[in-house]
Amino acid sequence: MLGGLAAIVGPVSGGQLATVTYWRGVFLFLAAVGVAILAACLVIFKETLLVQQRTPLATSLALKGYPDVAGTASSLLGLARFAFGGIAAPLVG
Repeated sequence: MLGGLAAIVGPVSGGQLATVTYWRGVFLFLAAVGVAILAACLVIFKETLLVQQRTPLATSLALKGYPDVAGTASSLLGLARFAFGGIAAPLVG
């Protein structure tokens, strides 16, 4: 319900704002709304994960999962080749 309402209200209100200002004004308005939402989230929502269960922010931990990223990229490349073959097959015979 809310998503459908936003799809209607967003362009209408953006168009009305664009009649008063240029596209930069719409951009600045949306940036201000984003900053306000971020500030509200930082104030309202608190961390629920216990301190003992948190992992530190470290480069070594990020690089430890790198082989998984490479495997995922390789799998996606293979899938893209397969899909391209299926799409191009009727065109080239």
